[in-house]
Amino acid sequence: MQTNRLQRRASFFSSVFPFWLAASLTLGMTGSSCNPSDEGGTDTETANQAITSADQAASEASLLVSITAGLDPSQTPEDLASASAALADGMKPQDCASTQVTGAQVQWTFQNCTGPFGRARLDGTVTAAFRTGPRGTTADVSSSDLTIDDVPVEITATVLVKDSAQGQTLEVDGSLKAETSRFGEMTQTGAFTVTWEDATSCVSLGGTWNTGFGARTWKTTADNITSCPDSCLTGSLTFEGNSRTYNLTFSGNGEVSWSLASGRSGTVQTACGQ
Repeated sequence: MQTNRLQRRASFFSSVFPFWLAASLTLGMTGSSCNPSDEGGTDTETANQAITSADQAASEASLLVSITAGLDPSQTPEDLASASAALADGMKPQDCASTQVTGAQVQWTFQNCTGPFGRARLDGTVTAAFRTGPRGTTADVSSSDLTIDDVPVEITATVLVKDSAQGQTLEVDGSLKAETSRFGEMTQTGAFTVTWEDATSCVSLGGTWNTGFGARTWKTTADNITSCPDSCLTGSLTFEGNSRTYNLTFSGNGEVSWSLASGRSGTVQTACGQ
């Protein structure tokens, strides 16, 4: 059983970071509309906000998996904190991540860390406090002075860690705030589920959260947003607000299509795949 877990941890570091990369490379988005009534590009701009929401949720998901990969939920909270700290060996360059374990709590400090593929740069501190609750093993996660690819991010989340023969599932409930370069401050509050599958080395994300840009809030629903090695994101997303619902489809090659019930539609080409 322990050998299988070690193998799963190795598999994780060849799967979650491509997912992180596919998510984070939505920067530099360009868009076009298939209908001249795009209201001066407003619809395309909203689609870009929806993609940014998915991007940040995927980055958060990958970070949470990176500190829980292969953990055995049946262990004591103290043992889980120690096992989480051991995952620092998978970060690059060597010794870029340090950990400090105090009882059932582990504090990660990242200094210009990346995954094995040399992308998704991390700086700052993340703390996870493990506990056993009515629903099972839970980690209370918070960040301090954290940046992901130079984007300042604040994360507060409760993460329920579940294990299975196929892989691992995280049930996440919390909030995120990011200072995006294109849209300024973005907030997200809600719940989503992250699944990491051993057999495919793919990571999937699904759930519903509220996304805020300035004074406007959108109900965001992700359906099987997935990345596999050597692939950009796939899956679908709905972005609902201001009496409109935008339906987005991630193609897996970096192109994202959007549409409205009115018939307006268009595409956004992300940096992933270029």
